[in-house]
Amino acid sequence: NASITGVFLGIEMAFNPQRTHPLIGSLLQRIADQKLSVVLDKKFPLSQASEAHRYIESRQAFGRVLLIP
Repeated sequence: NASITGVFLGIEMAFNPQRTHPLIGSLLQRIADQKLSVVLDKKFPLSQASEAHRYIESRQAFGRVLLIP
């Protein structure tokens, strides 16, 4: 089993794309191969975006929070 928690590659992607792009490709391939799954905590309709932000800011989220258009 594999898990990844709290990854942020923003700055690294901007300044070192030759290092991060293969990593992202590998992560996406593992998700496609079902060797790694994304934890979806909660879904909100786009009309409730402010509630979704409050939920995230309350630090209750355990996984991704999804806005649905």
